[in-house]
Amino acid sequence: MSIEIKTNSVENLSPLWHIARRFGDKPATRYQEASYDYEAKTNFHYRPRVGIPSTPRTYPTRTAIRMEDWCAVSDPRQFYYGAYVGNRAKMQESAETSFGFCEKRELLTRLSEETQKQLLRLLVPLRHVELGANMNNAKIAGDATATTVSQMHIYLGWIVGHWQYLSVCI
Repeated sequence: MSIEIKTNSVENLSPLWHIARRFGDKPATRYQEASYDYEAKTNFHYRPRVGIPSTPRTYPTRTAIRMEDWCAVSDPRQFYYGAYVGNRAKMQESAETSFGFCEKRELLTRLSEETQKQLLRLLVPLRHVELGANMNNAKIAGDATATTVSQMHIYLGWIVGHWQYLSVCI
């Protein structure tokens, strides 16, 4: 039995209303469709139990920074979830290839004992710095006013691989 899978492309005849308002009548990219103007602006349904209980979580006055348009801050990599997953998989493969190269040739064991100790002394604090950076990015994403800002920071917060790799090396 054979299975034939065909793909059809559907041409978008008109952009979504919020994208058309921001970018005009031109076709929107996937990043634009998935990122711009999705945050709540009027009917806030969530109020945190701690912090500033009288102010909604994503309200612009929660920060001293004032901007006309919070969506002006956007990810230069244009990551939305699908693009992020694909790129993250490539980054993982690249890191594993590099580790495999070092392990196969036993490059780290060829270093002097003094150099190995110095590497350990320098890498342990970096592991904590990377973990702290991930936690900060997750916090920024949780309190962000615009979807473009929260997306950018949560994808950085998800990249736990750097400090995990440092933990494995040690």
